[in-house]
Amino acid sequence: MAKKANEKKGSKKLQGFLLIIVIPVIFAAVVGVVILSMFNVNVWDLGKNAAADIPVVSSLVEEEGNDVSEEEEDTSNEVTAEDVTAKESEIATLEQELETKNSQIRDLEEQIETLQIEAETESENEEEAASGLRELAQVYESMSAGDAASILSEMDNQEILRHMEEMNNEARAEIIAEMETETASAIMSALGE
Repeated sequence: MAKKANEKKGSKKLQGFLLIIVIPVIFAAVVGVVILSMFNVNVWDLGKNAAADIPVVSSLVEEEGNDVSEEEEDTSNEVTAEDVTAKESEIATLEQELETKNSQIRDLEEQIETLQIEAETESENEEEAASGLRELAQVYESMSAGDAASILSEMDNQEILRHMEEMNNEARAEIIAEMETETASAIMSALGE
């Protein structure tokens, strides 16, 4: 009976060892392999490399690794050399395209600078023209209404409008009163728009 009790204790210890240590370790290893595989880690090669460091197992791993023939190794090296050559030509092509794009960017930046300078110059010219137009409007305002009306009547309606827009309302009214009826009517309707 004592023998049976000792056997039961021994089998319980073995079951406890399996349940508490071995099964969780195996589960953790499986979960670790799955997670590493999800991150594209080649677990098989890592296992082979680790096994190669163990003295007895290393002889078994090396024998399996030597099954690959030398011809297959040479073929894989040739393919790799071809791949390298193809990639180098692709890199050269991409570098050339990059240089072309950089050249285009430089040209476009120069065009932008030129257009900005032209826009600034044009803006300055418009300001000068507007300033000159304001000065002319002041000259017309200082003249008698009849003289200003006779001078303005010699211009086309668009020109008259540009000058009149720069004048104050009082001077504008006096000059329009001195103009011919048809011209005054056309100017008034254009000013109303």
